[in-house]
Amino acid sequence: MTAKAKSSIKLQLKSESISELIRLGEYLLNNALDYQSIDTKNISEDVWSACLKDLRCDSISELYVKIALSEVLVSVVLNKLQGENDVSLIKNIIIKNTQGKPISFAHCCYPIPGDKVSGILTTSKGLVMHRSNCGNLIRAKQKNEQWLDIDWQADENEVFEVLVRIQVQNRRGMLASVANAIARLGVNIEHLEVEERDHSMKALNLVIGVSNFDKLDEVLYEIKSLEFVRNVERA
Repeated sequence: MTAKAKSSIKLQLKSESISELIRLGEYLLNNALDYQSIDTKNISEDVWSACLKDLRCDSISELYVKIALSEVLVSVVLNKLQGENDVSLIKNIIIKNTQGKPISFAHCCYPIPGDKVSGILTTSKGLVMHRSNCGNLIRAKQKNEQWLDIDWQADENEVFEVLVRIQVQNRRGMLASVANAIARLGVNIEHLEVEERDHSMKALNLVIGVSNFDKLDEVLYEIKSLEFVRNVERA
């Protein structure tokens, strides 16, 4: 792809999702400031103005957009706000409540609270969180996409999707039994796929909603206790 084509695509993305980009850039900068224990109340208007001028931004909103598009690194902004010339990269942020935030969760690895996670900055989905051992995350890092390690301090009331794979004997009523076992724990099944292995065995791929590792362990234990289940594991 030519540089002109890339520029055209980026301009289109800017016009289509400007509000989301502003939200993402603001979220990332504020989290980085919190992580570095920097109080924005101590940053004067003159410092903000000088920062925007140095980074060739006409407004704070334009700065947020550039952060979201990886045109300006968060670490560069922090250093300018602190009057430092150090260009060391900020690669860590804290994330707490994710509801209503420009954050999504990769369906290749389905991260949940308790996982070691990193996030990739994207223009279409905001900050996309992956488990740190996810192959897609590793490939993104190799392509030099902007990414951040995340200290995930999730709200206990939030629910996150996770993929569970079950190998079962092909018996009448086995799907209902699995569904009932999960429902008894107050957990919802968001998606279900059935794979035919042979006449005697089936594989079930379930996407369920859990709040954390402990709840997932409860679900796995409950499913494993069913007599026709041969194996159950998180994917």
